[in-house]
Amino acid sequence: MKYSFDDSFDNEFIWTELYYLEFEINLGLDCLKQILSSSDVWLTKSREIFLEKTKKDKILTTEVTEIKVAHYNDNYQRNEMLIDNLQILQGYSLCQSITSFFESSLKNVSEKVQSEFKSEMQLSKKKFMKIEGYYNYLIKVFGKVDIEYDELYQSIMKFYKIRNIIVHSGGISISGEKQIIVSSNDLNKILDKIALFFNKLLLHINNKYYEMKN
Repeated sequence: MKYSFDDSFDNEFIWTELYYLEFEINLGLDCLKQILSSSDVWLTKSREIFLEKTKKDKILTTEVTEIKVAHYNDNYQRNEMLIDNLQILQGYSLCQSITSFFESSLKNVSEKVQSEFKSEMQLSKKKFMKIEGYYNYLIKVFGKVDIEYDELYQSIMKFYKIRNIIVHSGGISISGEKQIIVSSNDLNKILDKIALFFNKLLLHINNKYYEMKN
C-alpha cells in the first residue's frame, strides 16, 4: 500500500522505500500504544467503580467481620477476580500483539531489502522463518549497526521468551511456581525499544544504500 505524506518525517532517506517502511512501523506502534492506553483507562475506571460500590455497602462498613467476609465473598469477590484477570489478559494479549508486530515488521524490511538490492545473500526459502533469520540476514547484507542496536534486539528477544511462556504455558513460569504478570509499564518500555530498534535499522540501511549507490 502507498500513502500520501505531508512534509514532516522522523528521518530523511535517500532510498524512498524507507519512508513507507518508517510510516507503517510508526503507525503500528502508535496503534499498539493507543490500545494499551485505552485498556488502562477502562480498567482503572472499572476498578474505581467497583471500589466505590464496596465503600457504599453498609454491611461492609457496619457488620462484624464474619458477616462482612461472607457478604463480600457472595457479592463482590467474583467481580474483583474478574477485573484482576482482565488486567492479566490485557497484558498477555498485547504481549502477543507486540511480538507479532515486531516479527512482521522485520520480515517486511528484509523482503524490501532483498527485492531492492538483489543481493547474492537471499532470505531462506522456508515458509516460516524465525526472527533470528531476518535479523542475521540484514547483518549479512549491511553489517552490524552498533552495540545499542544489538542490546535492543536482545531485550526484545527476552520479551519473546515471556510471550512463549504465555502462549505455551498459559503464563505459568517454567518452575510452575507463579504466574507471569506483564504490566503496562513493561509493555510501554518494549514498545519504546522496538521504536528505537527500527529507527536505528532504517538509518543504517539508508547509509549503506548511499554507499552502495555511489
